[in-house]
Amino acid sequence: MKVLGKAVLICLLITNVVFYLPQMNELGASDEFILPNNLEFYCSPSQDPDISRNFWAYDFDLEEYYEIESTLLTSGEYCLFYMQDSMISQIGAAQAQSLCEMYKDEFDTLIYPTVVEFAGNPNGTLGDIDGDPRIIILINDNWVSYYSQRNEIVTPYSNQCEMVYIYYPSSLIIDTIAHEFCHLVCFNYEFDEVHFILEGLAEYATYQCGYLEPYGNESRRTSYFLDSPNDPLIYFDVAARDYGGSYLFSFYLAEQFGTQFLSDLIQHEDDGARGIETALDEAGYNITFNQLYLDWITALTINELGFDDNKYGFQNLDVKIEDITVVDDIPFVSESMDVWCYGSNIFELAESPNGFTITTGIPSSGKIGLSVAYHDVDGWHVTQEISTMEITENVHGNNIDSAYVIVTYF
Repeated sequence: MKVLGKAVLICLLITNVVFYLPQMNELGASDEFILPNNLEFYCSPSQDPDISRNFWAYDFDLEEYYEIESTLLTSGEYCLFYMQDSMISQIGAAQAQSLCEMYKDEFDTLIYPTVVEFAGNPNGTLGDIDGDPRIIILINDNWVSYYSQRNEIVTPYSNQCEMVYIYYPSSLIIDTIAHEFCHLVCFNYEFDEVHFILEGLAEYATYQCGYLEPYGNESRRTSYFLDSPNDPLIYFDVAARDYGGSYLFSFYLAEQFGTQFLSDLIQHEDDGARGIETALDEAGYNITFNQLYLDWITALTINELGFDDNKYGFQNLDVKIEDITVVDDIPFVSESMDVWCYGSNIFELAESPNGFTITTGIPSSGKIGLSVAYHDVDGWHVTQEISTMEITENVHGNNIDSAYVIVTYF
């Protein structure tokens, strides 16, 4: 390692790459639950709902199904609110009624119309299994709020209705209802969409409803990803950082290509990264998913607008990645680095020379992605490359005062 004139060689050798296996099951489904090839439906004519009803639910601690005895406390234009009987006894009938009336009004006037406009009709292509267009919302003491695909097909432990389970007490009941209702709508269009897209859309639905505005449009799990940018975007492990990354990615898609792009994505036949590429192509954008990822992670690193069509920043989010390795001394060599697939390691040069060279190692498989963002008297500049071979990037600026190097693996 040596300095060549004003060029500093920064060697980032990728020798240890960790792969993360995807977790595809929806919360609330058992490990044995597989969507059958031939779906069986039973559609009954709409009728008055039962005042008292038992619902199947899933115990995430015991990993088994059990029944919840509940009572219908209020019905709206688009919803039926049931509460677990033991909870009604615990908090009192008057408070239980008041809470459900409040939730019902919010669902009918804001959540339902907003999510339907964004994601589509709850019937989707699957249809209405119980013949009642209203959504059942069960308030219960299960510590996980969730939506289960099982309830919309004829299968063991199915309630055969469109419903979501909402945990009480929780300070986030309203936005959680919006999140889970979005899941319900998406499943009625997409049986097999990948988890990071589904969760990103559901988190974005809470933004669409206005529930994130008091928090600068950040979700409650955004910070977990900003502290862990090496978390693999496309592999979902149901951790807080996964939700945060998925939301930030959906937010970026909406700002770059419009909210309608997300709506179209829900109803698109292709899934995952391929589905995003296909949707982008149909919308007239010539960009690969890998390039899109590099643009997104660069935007999260510098969050700057005003150049390159504003693709390296956010208009409505004031966020930046927190987990950045500061390089105090150069030349700098990293002989081994764990890079997760669709995760990133980010470096900031504490003192930026006017010219430097970055060289990566050759990945043992797949592709390496490199994004270099630097600021000088002429503003911000970004150079990027994706390759199966060694990458060498020569950077020359005019009084560089800030520089970032982003390394990822595809």
